[in-house]
Amino acid sequence: MLKILWLEMKNYLKGNAAVFILSVLAFTFACITINLTMFNYLQADKFRRENEESYGNKSFYKVSLPPSSAVFMRVFGNDNRENIIKAFEQLKNDPLFEYRYRQPNSIEFFDFDNPNFGVADFPRYRDEFLHGYEQGRTEFAKQDDYLSLKGLYADRLLINEPNVNIASGRWFTEEEFYVHDPNDIQFPVILGAGYSDLYEIGDIIEYMQMGSVNPITLHVIGFLEQDGWFYDNNNERLLLNRYMVVPSPEITYNFILPDGSYCEFARFVYNSSIMMNARIVADEQSAAAAMQRVYQIWGENKLYEFELFDETDGAQRWLVMAREQTLSNLIISVFTLLVCVLMFSIQASYKLNKYKKKYGIYMMSGITAKQLLALMLQDVVLMFALSFGLMFALTEIYRTIWFSNPATFHRFDITPISMETVVVLLITQLLLLCFIGITGHRKIHKTDMSAALREHE
Repeated sequence: MLKILWLEMKNYLKGNAAVFILSVLAFTFACITINLTMFNYLQADKFRRENEESYGNKSFYKVSLPPSSAVFMRVFGNDNRENIIKAFEQLKNDPLFEYRYRQPNSIEFFDFDNPNFGVADFPRYRDEFLHGYEQGRTEFAKQDDYLSLKGLYADRLLINEPNVNIASGRWFTEEEFYVHDPNDIQFPVILGAGYSDLYEIGDIIEYMQMGSVNPITLHVIGFLEQDGWFYDNNNERLLLNRYMVVPSPEITYNFILPDGSYCEFARFVYNSSIMMNARIVADEQSAAAAMQRVYQIWGENKLYEFELFDETDGAQRWLVMAREQTLSNLIISVFTLLVCVLMFSIQASYKLNKYKKKYGIYMMSGITAKQLLALMLQDVVLMFALSFGLMFALTEIYRTIWFSNPATFHRFDITPISMETVVVLLITQLLLLCFIGITGHRKIHKTDMSAALREHE
């Protein structure tokens, strides 16, 4: 039987090579459209789950400024520092909404005034704690006299996040958010779970720098639970295992020093991050009133350039677009599959009519109807396998070209082939085989093979 299958396949490909190649290309296109559909569906579903997890039933607004360097310099210039501080105090204390200004940033260790400062003075760490480690860019994070570790400047509300918990030690007190003397600054620090075997509560970490005249001393007061995380102000999940968490500080002294100069530490504290990376979070029913109140605070402090971007509304629009894209791909996929089914059915009927005399001889020689069906479907199975392989090959070729020259293909997304796509394609191929097989089996039983052998006698 295997020899007959092999001979039939060779004979079919010799006489129908063009039709077979077109069939492979047609089903490859169908596989690609199914892959696009699955990719968009999975992306939309992932985005929906992240939105529900991140936003819940709250309305989120992000603070922004017009993209103008002149505007930026005016708003965050020294002459406007007092207005920024007043607006910040009002925003974080307003009961109508939450003001989240937590900021992931590097925590730097150096002492340029000490020529003997070096590696021996660095805090204890692992390479994966280096700033830029995940991006593979740590060349500036570690030098002979400089170290930059992953850090998070936390607001008071961070501890309220459902997945941020203290494993041992404590959270920051209210007093620890304030700095009273720019020449003597000490911060508490809560370390991620990755530091748990490097430090103990009560340890001291020295030589941190944050725009102050003298290095800052850190006191370890706790450790976070393993795999603690939250959604940052860019709505990206931030895993805290490798982070140092310090309070986002505020000053209680006059930022204009006795000699008339501006305090560098105050400039660092009240820089753009407390505004530009901030979120306004309000209940849905009070969202409009919260927006009005925020603009009122900005107006009172002559910060007219600030704007609010409706983050949750933008996310919903993106989700609607993703669902529409998925539906469009699904329609194309269904259409191409219907065309393929019609084409395969026509081919199966053509083969049965064209070779029914030969099939009659096979059946009279003892080949059963099921074995004859296998003869008829083997080219379809081969076509499915080649289409599947061609789709993978085209995807890998495109990925190789894209990664070698991303600027040329920056407008086109790379659509990876997921396990879900493979499962859907295999089920689709199985269903098509069943459909073609059942149809062919019925036609074989309806065909009078004896009469076919007597034709043209």
